[in-house]
Amino acid sequence: FFGFIPTEASGDYSVAVGGGAWAPGTNATAVGNFAPAVGENSLALGGDATAEADGSVALGQGSFADRENTVSVGDVGSERQITNVAAGTEDTDAVNVSQLNEVAAVAENTDKYFQASGSADSDAGAYVEGDNATAAGEATNAIGAGASAYGSGANALADNATAVGFNALAVGISSTALGDNAQALGDQSVAVGQNATAVEVGSSAFGEGAQAEGAYATATGAESVAVGLQATANGFRAEATGDASTAV
Repeated sequence: FFGFIPTEASGDYSVAVGGGAWAPGTNATAVGNFAPAVGENSLALGGDATAEADGSVALGQGSFADRENTVSVGDVGSERQITNVAAGTEDTDAVNVSQLNEVAAVAENTDKYFQASGSADSDAGAYVEGDNATAAGEATNAIGAGASAYGSGANALADNATAVGFNALAVGISSTALGDNAQALGDQSVAVGQNATAVEVGSSAFGEGAQAEGAYATATGAESVAVGLQATANGFRAEATGDASTAV
């Protein structure tokens, strides 16, 4: 009428206050010039504030609320800060920047004593399965009760197995693999050194490339090999191939 847009509260139990304010939603409240409260139980407070969704609240000029049961204090490109917010104390309370800074300080202190990096080739994280299992590093897996895997690609895949080093592998129960690509495959086996391998139960390999292939065999020294049952090879490239044999 005469170019004016009327105020309209058309929703049941709705309230509209202000030039062009419009409250079509049930129990909706629109306060402000050209403020529409469309959703049920919505509130638009401020000029051009819009509350479209049910239970939504738009606070301030130009604020836009289009998700149910949310509060908006601005719009995309016209955001506002909420100031003078007390520290939250309950699970559903908002937190303030001071509280976030406290969390960041704790995280920074923790990072000081533990750091790990990955590679561009993989984004796999650490994985654990089993009671008291621990895994640290990119693509590490500790699967088994008490299993421990440390280092990128380390895998401890049995109860109480321990794998430490890049791509170290401990498969046997209570086995230990220490070093780059070290492999402890038998139960209670031990492999220490780059590419060291302990294959059978109770076997032990110490040194780069040492191989203990027989049960309870021991290979000590770079590229030493103990093949037979309870065989012992001591020294660089020593080979003990018979059962209970010794090579020095």
